Amino acid sequence: MGVFDKLIEKRQGNTGIYPAFCQWVDSVMAEDIPQTAKAISFNIYEEADNTFGIELIAAASYNSNDEDWACDEVLTTRDNPFYIQRTKNILKWEEGQAFICDLIKDYLNTGNYRDKLKSYTAVCAGFVDGNLELLFKKEELK
Repeated sequence: MGVFDKLIEKRQGNTGIYPAFCQWVDSVMAEDIPQTAKAISFNIYEEADNTFGIELIAAASYNSNDEDWACDEVLTTRDNPFYIQRTKNILKWEEGQAFICDLIKDYLNTGNYRDKLKSYTAVCAGFVDGNLELLFKKEELK
């Protein structure tokens, strides 16, 4: 499957997943996030019902050399995850992570709360038992 096919699927297929994803992120970012939050991680899970589950967490720390920073949660949507159904084009975990990272990157460019999301030191995504992919890092002022 080519990049163009994945873009079509993101925008149209899978029941309009991008608008639904934006609605979910909007609902989280509209809430008061604790002021102690320094970074955001979108944790990805392989769910039993042939879906990928996503939770957004805010962490009180960020360390580019130690991915355990994402365990320092001050906010989590664990009770309100977002689900993406696997399709013939998004079956493997690698495809799921790439697809979800593309959704987040699009949100960082066009989402209603993109500026709020970019106010944190970093925005990452990845499977909870794997490596995090850095999607955004705030430039440090000198």
